[in-house]
Amino acid sequence: MMKIKVPIPVKMVVTNNYKANMIVEIEKSIKQIKIELEQLQFQQKKLLSEAKKKGNEAVRIVQERIGYEHQRRKEKLDKLVIQLEQVERLKEGEEIFYSTVESEIEIKVGDSWDEINRFSEIVVKDGVIIDIRGKGV
Repeated sequence: MMKIKVPIPVKMVVTNNYKANMIVEIEKSIKQIKIELEQLQFQQKKLLSEAKKKGNEAVRIVQERIGYEHQRRKEKLDKLVIQLEQVERLKEGEEIFYSTVESEIEIKVGDSWDEINRFSEIVVKDGVIIDIRGKGV
């Protein structure tokens, strides 16, 4: 006999409360990134004026660095906007992937590998486990 670890998906049942909390969290993240973008613009002006005193190479480096940081935050913002749209479309009662946990199961010679790998999942609703499905959990 041997024990092995297998990944188990955790699904969340969409409720109005869960959906509202997700929307609040995403909107908070969007607001934070917008603030960071404004701060970057302010920093850019300050850093560029300092860089101009040092020459063209310093200006180019500042522009590249600020441009990179701006692009990174813009991409995060775009992803969050898409995520917000997806959450807003969720229907109450729908099950969505939340995370993965590991479970330890015992196997022995003669066990069916297909049965061991048979899909298992944990279902959570409003922070409470409401179902454990499949073998090995």
